[in-house]
Amino acid sequence: MIEKKEPSEHRSQGTVVPKVSGFPIDLWREWEVECKSNFGDCRWMKIWHDHLRAREFEEFKTLINKLNALEIRINNLEKKKEEENEKEDKESLKGVTFTG
Repeated sequence: MIEKKEPSEHRSQGTVVPKVSGFPIDLWREWEVECKSNFGDCRWMKIWHDHLRAREFEEFKTLINKLNALEIRINNLEKKKEEENEKEDKESLKGVTFTG
């Protein structure tokens, strides 16, 4: 449901304010305080800021996932190289006898 608010000193004529139910009131108050203190109570600017931060966070998560996948690939390559080296060492020692 959308509620049409009457104009106030901070809102222009005909501002539309969507109603959101079920959102934790303490988080809403925190958002409102940040909006007023950091964005001059300009809600669209705070919303745009939050949108950009959410996109940056998604890009960060994607980067972390790619780094984790790369780490797994590097570990697999290192393990494979160690196994190859051990196999080469065993083959090079065939027929060699050690005397003490």
